[in-house]
Amino acid sequence: MKKYEALFVFSNAMSDEQLEAKIEKAGSEIAKQGGTVQAATRMGRITFARPLAKKEAGLYVQMVFLMEPSAINALHERYRHDEDLLRLQIVVAKPPAEESSPAAADQANPDSGAKRSRVAHSSTGAKLAKEEGKS
Repeated sequence: MKKYEALFVFSNAMSDEQLEAKIEKAGSEIAKQGGTVQAATRMGRITFARPLAKKEAGLYVQMVFLMEPSAINALHERYRHDEDLLRLQIVVAKPPAEESSPAAADQANPDSGAKRSRVAHSSTGAKLAKEEGKS
């Protein structure tokens, strides 16, 4: 199973009870496809940059879940004709970022550490990098 993030954009005309019912329905649809929901986050009402389906804003909900890759298309199909859902975007979740520091990067590649630290700490880093590239 892979970890996915889904962004549901529902119509702004929905009440809180209707939105909660849609979130529960989304969780049950994921479960029907053999997935498990790890988290559901209500992001609230967000105004669109340009109208979407003649609407000016939508209610955003983000869900994180585990599911087999072969079931993603079936999940999209289940929501294709839902009039309250303006947009559904599902992407593979990024793995947690490892903490990286310049010191850790210097240990991995000792040759580049001196140049990077001079550029990173200089207010004219771009100018310094160009000058180092010429010499």
